Amino acid sequence: MDTLYERNRRFLESRYPGLWDAYRAARPIPADPPRSFSIPLPDERSIALPVNPKAFVQEYLTGIGQIENFSGALIWGVGAPSELELFVHDLQKNEDAGRRPFLYVESDPAVFGRVLMETDLAKLFSGRHARLAFLSDCGQLLSETALTFGEHETLAARIFVSVEPTFFARLLESPHPIGQFVTHVLKNIYLNQTDEENERGRRLLARKAPVADIFPAAYLYRKLIGWLKLFIVASPGIRTLYQNLRPVNVKSLMPLSIVILAWNRWDLTERCLRSIFQFPVPQDSEILVVDNGSTDVTPEALKQISEKMPILKHIRLPNNLGPAGGRDAALPHARGNTLVFLDNDVQILQKEWLDILVEPLILHARVGASGNFGVIHASDEKESWAQKILFPGLVVPVSWTSSFCVAMRRQAVEDAGGWRPDLYPLYGMEDVSMGWALREKSWITAVPSQFVPVMHSMNHRDGHYTYSHADSCKKNLSVFNQTWGPRRRILNLAAGNRTLISRQEARQGAQKGTEANRLTVDPGYRARENAARAL
Repeated sequence: MDTLYERNRRFLESRYPGLWDAYRAARPIPADPPRSFSIPLPDERSIALPVNPKAFVQEYLTGIGQIENFSGALIWGVGAPSELELFVHDLQKNEDAGRRPFLYVESDPAVFGRVLMETDLAKLFSGRHARLAFLSDCGQLLSETALTFGEHETLAARIFVSVEPTFFARLLESPHPIGQFVTHVLKNIYLNQTDEENERGRRLLARKAPVADIFPAAYLYRKLIGWLKLFIVASPGIRTLYQNLRPVNVKSLMPLSIVILAWNRWDLTERCLRSIFQFPVPQDSEILVVDNGSTDVTPEALKQISEKMPILKHIRLPNNLGPAGGRDAALPHARGNTLVFLDNDVQILQKEWLDILVEPLILHARVGASGNFGVIHASDEKESWAQKILFPGLVVPVSWTSSFCVAMRRQAVEDAGGWRPDLYPLYGMEDVSMGWALREKSWITAVPSQFVPVMHSMNHRDGHYTYSHADSCKKNLSVFNQTWGPRRRILNLAAGNRTLISRQEARQGAQKGTEANRLTVDPGYRARENAARAL
């Protein structure tokens, strides 16, 4: 007898090679969720959050009734086969349903067994934009998501993302590979953090709010949904990067010049140098310390060290040229094909730090910058972004990366016109502008597949400036807006500067702005837009 189960098996074996074997070999998901979930804090303490499946269910139910309003959907797990059919039915209510990307992934073999017996998969997943996967590890989840949602750019707000709540609760603190992945994502609460999260956390901590306010009952569920939506925004760049890999020989990156920017605070510079020297430095490399007009013991201390250690060069500037000017001052003195820029308040924690940092430069010949603090702009409707981007196992193109720890090809720096101290003489926005300038010259900015083991201990109020950093940031933001137009989401982070916002909308935004922060569009905006369309 030709049962539905058998027809589904044949469909999977023909349409999705390997899926059937993955399902048959899958480990069962733990039956019961833990009672609490421990989140580590920066001060080495931790907070045990209660695991509340009822709150997860409520969050889930709030979302599923709105699926027809979205332009695509990622469904990770279902409670019953009928839910899957309902999702597909609701998504197809709109007339452009055939073009809406839809991905159903399952990781629970018990649930998928019921789906095979009760759901006609060929009927639901024969369309070009519908995909089906059985996942046993995080790599598969990221790969399938990038394939499904990477073909067309979209905003996070336009994609419906659902994780079956009881399945999600059972994954927490689970030894299952998928559980380990979800646990890793949720425990690193400072990674992939949105501006809304960042501001909300600061506000609550400032008024010493109780833990229940900072981490509401559905916090864990919302965090994973937000993480998946952010990955969908990044998917076009990820898909483009990996489908057009152009690896380079690591020897082409050598020699390597480590450029440390310092102004006073010799205690920080000494700590930074000691942390670098505790690990081997690549052969034929050099360390350049740019003394940005220091007035403390920094000049004399660097002079003494450089006389004893030929690998270290001391570049003494007569006055403080700011971060951009200080970095540019090192370029004529640096021998490296690769320049690693560090602030003097950075500490190196592991010997592999350089190997991890330059990974994106090796992966693709057009990656011009790789940093530890990547930022993705996630919306065109408002100034919305996420910082400290990390998707384990994947090099990810980003909008820009902070300059406190960044590796750059010398050619990319030169093509971008350097750090532009003529535009940014003081602190603020010079690294954001560098990200846009690199992309205009067809260079990609990316973050490595794992977090670079460095610590950055900057405090804007801790003797870093002789001026107000808040005022300099405000002034530089105005310059940035005049140069580049609105900071909006770049559609494909591996190709071009094009964004969803049009030139006319940019002008309208400028008219609404204040005189001090007027958003104007530079003459090259249309040229960049046309060039990006041609890619």
